[in-house]
Amino acid sequence: MRNNRFETDKKKEISSEESTSERIVTAALKLFCQKGYEATAVHEIVDEAKVTKPVLYYYFKNKEALFRHIIESSLSEFQSKLSQICSEASRDYRSALKSIVDIYIEGARLYPDRVRFIHTITFSGLYDRVFDFVGFWKKGLEEVTNLFEKGQKDKFFRDDVSPRFLAHNLFALAHGAMNAITYCPDFLESEPSSEEIVELFLKGVQK
Repeated sequence: MRNNRFETDKKKEISSEESTSERIVTAALKLFCQKGYEATAVHEIVDEAKVTKPVLYYYFKNKEALFRHIIESSLSEFQSKLSQICSEASRDYRSALKSIVDIYIEGARLYPDRVRFIHTITFSGLYDRVFDFVGFWKKGLEEVTNLFEKGQKDKFFRDDVSPRFLAHNLFALAHGAMNAITYCPDFLESEPSSEEIVELFLKGVQK
């Protein structure tokens, strides 16, 4: 009985800690998107998160550590999902492509603030010391390129086009869908689906 109570209390404690750290991350994301990283002060983050500075420093060493955590957690989750899809793909390449596009669509639908935040900093060149953005994108591109190479060997994809070119174009369509959902959802007739995007990619647009 005592052990059960201890385990319940421990779970509550862990859940509370996760809730607090998530609140800090959410507050920081909101302010970083609105004002930029440099212009956001620590006191603004703690005010927005409704915590104290010691609490923030308990979870994150400083503002840069919080900044780094948001970047790494966002992109590592993306990379993990992409790697898993590419490594597990067999001959069902259509489903694999749909799953890749779904990463972008779900990211925009569930985490629009994170998408805006990553877009703001990725191509600025100002934060390369914090995260290897170029290495991250190259790794993803190589994994999807390898997927297309495998599909060409299995006679699923046409082999008169570079697999890297195919990977670039799939990413372009997926990224376009993510941008549309994040930035201009009201402009869309309907939310893009991975099914529609992959069919367009595979069949082209010429009648």
